[in-house]
Amino acid sequence: MSIISATVVGLRLLACVITGSLAVYAWNRRTEPGSLPFVGLMAMISLWTLNSAISAFVFNSELHILLHRIRWIPILVMPVFWIWFAVAYTGYDDYLSPSTIALVCVVPLISIVLLLTNPMHRLLWEIAIGELHGLPILELTYGPWFWVFTLYNVTITFIGTALLLRLVVRSDYLYLDQAVLLCVGSLVPWIAAGMSITGVIFPPGIGITSVSFAATGPAFGYALFRRRLFDLAPATRRLSRDSAIATLQEGVLIFDDSFELVYLNHRAAEILERDVESTLGTPADALIDIDTIDLEVSGVRNELHIDERTYEARISTITDRNDRTIGHTIVLSDITAEKRRKRLLQRRRDDLELLDRLNGLVREITREFVDATSRSEIEDIVRARMRESTLYTGVRIIDVPPDVAHTERDTTHQELTGASEARRLTDPTSERFPEEAWPLPDLEANGGESWAFVSLGFGRTVYGGLALQTTRTEAFSERELAVLEWFGETVSQAINAVENRRLLFSNAVTQLRIDCPDTPLQTVAADASCSLTLEGFIPASEDRILVYCATLSASASNVAEMAETVDEISTCRVVGDDSSNVVEFTITERSPLLAFVGGRGNVREIQADEQACTVVVEVASGSETRSTLERVRDHCPNASLAAKQDRDRSTPTETNQAPATADSLASLTDRQLEVLEAAYRGGYFRWPRDATAEEVAESLGISSPTLHKHLRRGEARVFGALFDSDSETDSSEDRE
Repeated sequence: MSIISATVVGLRLLACVITGSLAVYAWNRRTEPGSLPFVGLMAMISLWTLNSAISAFVFNSELHILLHRIRWIPILVMPVFWIWFAVAYTGYDDYLSPSTIALVCVVPLISIVLLLTNPMHRLLWEIAIGELHGLPILELTYGPWFWVFTLYNVTITFIGTALLLRLVVRSDYLYLDQAVLLCVGSLVPWIAAGMSITGVIFPPGIGITSVSFAATGPAFGYALFRRRLFDLAPATRRLSRDSAIATLQEGVLIFDDSFELVYLNHRAAEILERDVESTLGTPADALIDIDTIDLEVSGVRNELHIDERTYEARISTITDRNDRTIGHTIVLSDITAEKRRKRLLQRRRDDLELLDRLNGLVREITREFVDATSRSEIEDIVRARMRESTLYTGVRIIDVPPDVAHTERDTTHQELTGASEARRLTDPTSERFPEEAWPLPDLEANGGESWAFVSLGFGRTVYGGLALQTTRTEAFSERELAVLEWFGETVSQAINAVENRRLLFSNAVTQLRIDCPDTPLQTVAADASCSLTLEGFIPASEDRILVYCATLSASASNVAEMAETVDEISTCRVVGDDSSNVVEFTITERSPLLAFVGGRGNVREIQADEQACTVVVEVASGSETRSTLERVRDHCPNASLAAKQDRDRSTPTETNQAPATADSLASLTDRQLEVLEAAYRGGYFRWPRDATAEEVAESLGISSPTLHKHLRRGEARVFGALFDSDSETDSSEDRE
């Protein structure tokens, strides 16, 4: 045997070994897409090359022709396996319907029948035996069916190659290496076959086609082992893309049945911050937290947290047409905003539920205030009901520290006075309310607990504060603090009402005589060289009062003229003619009477002359004298206590004459009483009138129709009490 003959036989045996090994390896991976037709294709090539190698040692013509016929059986079957492999590998095996399979197999089946009966009709070829370089060769004369099969073979090869090339383009060249190797491995034998048939380069009959499989084997082997032919199967990718076609704007990850990545779209690469091509083949556990999801359970929606964002992971199993699991798909949807909205809605629902409970609690507590007779009873009600509600784990009433109102009085008191306020305490162990003035003692800032403080005050009077503790998460929202602030105002008003009721109905009172130098009335008395005594005062507002004074040793007109030069007196007028000796003053500052707006004491007397101004006031027995004096000092800084006397109010004195119609005035509202007194003091009820309704309304800072409404209703109550003791006035009017 010559060197050429030995080389040809050696290449045939090499191709047989390589393709046979590939068939065995692919059989072990037969669950992968395209593996079974690949096994058949490699097996047919192995049989072909083995038959060709054996034929080189057979010189018997009949036996050689028999081997040639046997060799053509795998040749005729190979196109079927090739197209099957190309379709399955690229993921289009769903097109292999029974009718399509039958159509593909028609030509090979007919060819096999004609192969077995060829001596009878010579439609495939006519055979003669020759020799070349010591090798027996066949001299063939091709029949018409041979060319039919050749056309079929070329068509099938072209379709399979076209599917591979289409895969390259559609996959963004992700499978370029695999496709090129497969195309090279499949086209080289057919090119060699064409040269063998036509006699170009190589003489016919030398069997160059079987030798060319020595190139097919390494190409397919390299694609299988180095380019991970079945590990990165594009069929898994295509079938998964079909299932995720509606969510292409979301992140799509596709894994094979070994949970190694075979595809991810650009959105998924952005989410994972990975490069598309270099990430292929990466295990699932290196990309996502697989402990939080179950990749093998299809249809389950899980949540993944990646880079402080939340994604919904929708998992689905990929199966082929035979219901075999070939991979898994994960579609990642960014639900961070949706989760934020849900948390916000849940928080709002919780807030509304909390506010509903809190409002109900406040209403219950407020109803119990009606029967309270003392400040301590009100505080006990607040503490008990707040704790019973379970909304707050700690409830404390904090009194005003004794030294607060006496150190840096101007600044501190300004901070403490005004309407009630509620705020959250971030660190109750160190915070002060107000800052540097009101320490909160014994408040423990334990982990998971929150504190809030509600100041209690009415007008310019500070009663203390309400400290609340809770373990609720996100406690003391703006809405909750607003309700607590309103509750603080309600508690403050209840305390003020109780203290005023004690002052009005208690016989035991404390009478205070306070010296108040440097007041507007003393300034007027000094300028007019006269004395002024109080006839009455009406609180038009928190910082504006009407004061009616009788003049001694000076005419009323002269006093009014002098009052016009005092800044704290905004208006003044003589009530009636000059002989009445009564002057109406509208005072806005520096008057001790401002300290008793809101019923914080009964002012019994004011005496103002050139040297001094003295105020006599009654407060409820047991009230803090110091707090009363401090309220006066807010307006008259140099005020001092001249005398204090505990006495029984039932004993009449010249400064304590109970009005004969006190019972008839009990049903009047505070506003009706103020309007009636202002009209009376201003001379509205005299004849002729000393003041018109418009003038009285202007002094009170209200409109004329409002004045007439309160006058008529007040008059109706007074006259009803005088003339019809059983009459009941329409309470609905008072609520308007």
